[in-house]
Amino acid sequence: MKIKTMALATILMLGSVITGVALVLPGAAPTTNAGNDNRAIMKSVGTIQLQCDNGGGQQDVAKTPFVTNSTGKTLPKGRKLYWQSSDGDKGVIQLDKALKPGATAIGRGRPGQSYQCTATTSSF
Repeated sequence: MKIKTMALATILMLGSVITGVALVLPGAAPTTNAGNDNRAIMKSVGTIQLQCDNGGGQQDVAKTPFVTNSTGKTLPKGRKLYWQSSDGDKGVIQLDKALKPGATAIGRGRPGQSYQCTATTSSF
């Protein structure tokens, strides 16, 4: 009986120590991006904010966010531009040609009310 009690006490004590270390050192605990969207992953590798504008008010057919290359550098063909609207819609624009500074790419989303949008791409 004493051996079982000692073993249980040891296991509980080790569990408490491991939990304490995980709380004190957040980097020591494993993390996962499960359930998060691409923006969480992009933040970990570095992102660049882009200009994103709503082309109008109410859009009954589909949102058309205008994403402008505001980086000062040409974005290469194949680069992905991530946009998100204030009503929860989001999307990805994959460039079919290089996007020069000041040039605009147009996204497509769900129909929606007036909205604001933000856009990012990966860092250079």
